[in-house]
Amino acid sequence: MIAQYLEALLSSQKTEYLLGDSTGTLTRQETRRLIDSISLRVDELTGTTDRQISIAIHLPRNNYYLASIFATWNTGNFYTPLNVDWPEHHLNSILGKLKPDIVISMAATLNCTAQLINPCEILEPKEVTTSIKNRWFVKNQSPGLAYIIFTSGSTGDQKGVMISKKAFCSYVDWAKRNFANLSECTKLLINGEMTFDISLADIAFSFSHDLEIHISPQPSNIFMHLKLIQDRKIDSLYAVPSTLNHMFKWANSRKDIDLTHIKQICSGGDLLTVDIIQMLKCTSPAAAIYNMYGPTELTMNCLSIRVDDILPQIISENAVPTGIAFPHLDIRLIPIEVQMGGPSDEISGELIVAGEQLMEGYLNDSKTTAGSFMWNGHKKFYKTGDYFTRKNGIFYFNERTDHLVKVKGYRINLSDITNLISKESFVEEVRVIAIEGQMGEHQLVAFVRCVISEVDLDPMARLGLACQKALPTYMIPSRFILIDQFPYGDTGKHNLAQLKLIAKTPG
Repeated sequence: MIAQYLEALLSSQKTEYLLGDSTGTLTRQETRRLIDSISLRVDELTGTTDRQISIAIHLPRNNYYLASIFATWNTGNFYTPLNVDWPEHHLNSILGKLKPDIVISMAATLNCTAQLINPCEILEPKEVTTSIKNRWFVKNQSPGLAYIIFTSGSTGDQKGVMISKKAFCSYVDWAKRNFANLSECTKLLINGEMTFDISLADIAFSFSHDLEIHISPQPSNIFMHLKLIQDRKIDSLYAVPSTLNHMFKWANSRKDIDLTHIKQICSGGDLLTVDIIQMLKCTSPAAAIYNMYGPTELTMNCLSIRVDDILPQIISENAVPTGIAFPHLDIRLIPIEVQMGGPSDEISGELIVAGEQLMEGYLNDSKTTAGSFMWNGHKKFYKTGDYFTRKNGIFYFNERTDHLVKVKGYRINLSDITNLISKESFVEEVRVIAIEGQMGEHQLVAFVRCVISEVDLDPMARLGLACQKALPTYMIPSRFILIDQFPYGDTGKHNLAQLKLIAKTPG
């Protein structure tokens, strides 16, 4: 179980240090003492109860945050990550739904009845006695949760995704089997939000290959990311495509930044492009580059593929594969409508997944939980809501099923239009969305960020001509909007709500 992975990580002699933040590093022994300190304080507050304790972590992004996660698992409990920069109403909303037993925080007052632990005020730990260890061991051997992450649905309402110990350990086991090249790595960087499950994938990588974990103080601070990567010689990185794009472009513009020591780069959470892969490989030629996919409900990821070693094929097809199915999961496509013709080795449809990595459900929301699953025979499948094409066993992301729209009676895959526009050399970033017109008919709007210096005429006119040549009339966007900077949400994905607001604003 998780506690065994943690003990192996703390006992490893792969490197001297284990945790690092912007202020400094902790050895594995120092990390163990800090974890024991927090663990004993949790034990004092909860006594000998057999039930799992709900622990919310509300701390700055530092070594204390990571140690608190490990202390939660060390004592057999589960945690929910919070963000100190969240607005008060958002924080209170989640605390109200979670009703944690303990909050680990440096804030003196929070709007909840939980008991508070301030890790900065904990003195040197007392001895962890055999009886305490035995109590934690029994709790760790019992089934239960590893964490609850709150994620926004399409309505914007926060849903608490409950992930079990078994599901998390299943992912760690997969990472141990799949990423043999991680054995050559020694250090990784957590750069994304702690409330976004890429951070859990980082921890899983650490468990699977005994990697040091360093954490950057702000997810949006690419300069600090690069400084830590350079100064600490971090050689493994997992980030959303937009973060990778910004980081590596900046690194390439500076002569004092060298990223050739990086050995593994993983990308997930949004669409990875050919241009980004080429830039990553050029900047870090020794890196193995992986594309990853998976909803939070499936314990981080369920598809993965190494893309740098098939780069010529990707460039030729101008299509980046999303991944190959994890072998221990049952992954299928359910056609949205009857398909006529097409290659026999191709199928398109909504991705559904069964297996050990499925969530337990949404916290206190049985109705939404029931609607997220379907039964096929004796197996329960999670409905991802994502539309894929599978060719020869490789999955290619098309679009969210709720983003497949009909215009003038024709079903349109918005990514087909996106892919065409992105082929233009002056286009750096593009997103095509559908908005509802006055008569209820969908209208297509293309947002484009360009390198204007490379365009010899109006870029929007040029894109319009390109679409007219290659697309049927009903697939040509009614508007092209030139945008200097795309709006992003906390997870690094495009903020679609803000894009729709811009599209509906006159002028």
